[in-house]
Amino acid sequence: NKPFGDISVPFTETTMMVPQLQRHESELSVILDIPSNPIVGQIFTLTFKIINWTTAPVRVHVTVEVNDAFVFSGYKQTYFIVSPLSPYYFKANCFPLAPGKVKLPRVKMLKSGDNDAAEQEISITAPGFKEPVEDEWYMVFIKPKKEINK
Repeated sequence: NKPFGDISVPFTETTMMVPQLQRHESELSVILDIPSNPIVGQIFTLTFKIINWTTAPVRVHVTVEVNDAFVFSGYKQTYFIVSPLSPYYFKANCFPLAPGKVKLPRVKMLKSGDNDAAEQEISITAPGFKEPVEDEWYMVFIKPKKEINK
């Protein structure tokens, strides 16, 4: 006890666990969710989760490069603003035209530079898939459509 004027105040001790802080190498993280087992003729959605780890809004410019393996539905070129410390979801619908191992429509995301600085490309990761190298992009196997014999 420590006297405080006419009052005796007891010492107290508090112990608590503090969560470990995550340090992120970049200001933005982009995680691509690729549905499993896409089938010819059945639409599926690619979902991009963009996370802004900063305390300032970030403008992201998106370009989708279509290819001959899919009919693409959605914005081929757009931009959006990702709020501070928040996720943003960008979705692209794909309609596979042929079975086999094919390259997904390539999506390029650029972070707008501050004060007329150049745009920076944002790395996109897809858990469970091999990281693309250089100009490569994610590959997926499209299952053939099941024929119903009557």
